[in-house]
Amino acid sequence: MGKYKKLYGTLLLGLIAIIILLTAVFSYSRSIEESYKEENINSLKELSNQGALMLHNEIKNKQNLLAELSHDVSRIFVNDPQAAAAYLEEAAERNSFKRIGVALTDGRAYTTDGIELNISEREYFSKAIRGHTAVSRNLDDYTDGGRIAVYAVPIFEDGSDKRIGVLFATYSLDTFRKTIEVSFFGGAGYSYVVQENGDVVVDSQHSESFKNFKNVYAALLTADPVNNKDSAEKLWQMINSKKGGYIEFYNGSQKYMYCSPIGVNNWMLLTVTPASVIEDKINMVLNKTYLLGILLIAIFLLFIWHIMRIHTRNQKELMDIAYVDEVTGGYSFAKFFKEAELLLPETDKKTAIVSMDIDGFKYFNDMFGYGEGNDLLRYIWQEVKASLNEGEILAHGVADTFIFLLRFDTREELL
Repeated sequence: MGKYKKLYGTLLLGLIAIIILLTAVFSYSRSIEESYKEENINSLKELSNQGALMLHNEIKNKQNLLAELSHDVSRIFVNDPQAAAAYLEEAAERNSFKRIGVALTDGRAYTTDGIELNISEREYFSKAIRGHTAVSRNLDDYTDGGRIAVYAVPIFEDGSDKRIGVLFATYSLDTFRKTIEVSFFGGAGYSYVVQENGDVVVDSQHSESFKNFKNVYAALLTADPVNNKDSAEKLWQMINSKKGGYIEFYNGSQKYMYCSPIGVNNWMLLTVTPASVIEDKINMVLNKTYLLGILLIAIFLLFIWHIMRIHTRNQKELMDIAYVDEVTGGYSFAKFFKEAELLLPETDKKTAIVSMDIDGFKYFNDMFGYGEGNDLLRYIWQEVKASLNEGEILAHGVADTFIFLLRFDTREELL
């Protein structure tokens, strides 16, 4: 019974150790998952901020260019606005503008592509004529219906602060798209530019992006009304607070979106990547972690098995030393009497003790050696045991003395 208690104790300790190891592997895997997710969110944040900065710099560079051009054309503009527009044709082509135009204080405008129009109702004109640099919200181009943004700066009278007109330039939003559609996350990422009310300024042509959407809040709720409700609310709060941040949302699959302010017209750059991009990296590491955990458990189990095997073997060796005669293989004297004490109290069987001694065995050892003597002892032992094959037998054999305890059901069997 003690042997089984030790076995059960060893197994229990092994089980506890395995549970502890599994818990450690699970905790470690969760830590890795959180760490990788945070790392990739930070990467998404950095990419979004870089994209917003690139777009901001591009817009500011165009505004600075227009400010320089307004100074160059101010003298021509005073005398002949149409000539000023013609003068700007080369600048429009060189800087990828669809057109550049000049406008009088009443809003009458002349463009490099020969069109005359009135822009007095345009918000960008109102800002520029008041002396501010302006960028319009996204507009539809009156020539081809394409989506455009318009830069506008005031034209000052040479040598004074008097505003005599407005210089404006039309810029295709498709050009903005080329700026923000830099490949990242292996081509899985994409970006949008939206206004503070969520209306799209620049959409994306990516295969997993929202298709033909007008407002990002509406697009989120349309894609998944249940899962995206809180995400749309969180995005609205971030955009209106003009701060960056990220949300998780669903559009066919789970995705992460980071929001970065551009610093122009309260526009925000929304940078998106599928969650699968992050999960693939996490799973790659977790698979290695689980494999390592399984390997450690296998090594631990093998170690436990080896220890138990050694323990069992050592126990057997100790039992053999204590209870088995090394020559005959019979019980030792101590083992014989221990077993006899267990059998003798049973009174329903007849019992006899037979003791045998080999006379003159010392002379045999002296003549033939102890090796032959041991062989003779084993032979005699086996023959005597074989002849006593009836009933229950306890046998003790050591040196040249054999003791047998015989138990039979009847006296006749004993005789």
